[in-house]
Amino acid sequence: MAVGAAPKTIIELLLRGALAIVAAGTAAGLVAAGAGTHLAKALIFGFAANDSTTFIAAVILLLAVSLIAVLVPAYRATKIDPIIALRQD
Repeated sequence: MAVGAAPKTIIELLLRGALAIVAAGTAAGLVAAGAGTHLAKALIFGFAANDSTTFIAAVILLLAVSLIAVLVPAYRATKIDPIIALRQD
């Protein structure tokens, strides 16, 4: 903001970066969970290996928590006066 960026631009930049990391982690987690469910199915009798409802709920919860974790500090950062922030460093 000290060099002319709009608050909306800063929030979008932070969201893009965070969502890219979350998407990569979610994809890796889904692959690992898929492998883990097949292992659990082999070890536990009566275990449903393809419970898509649980996977979808976990992804939605992860995205919601990630959005909150990014938006709250980003919003607070846009409310700080750039001159005050630069003087404190």
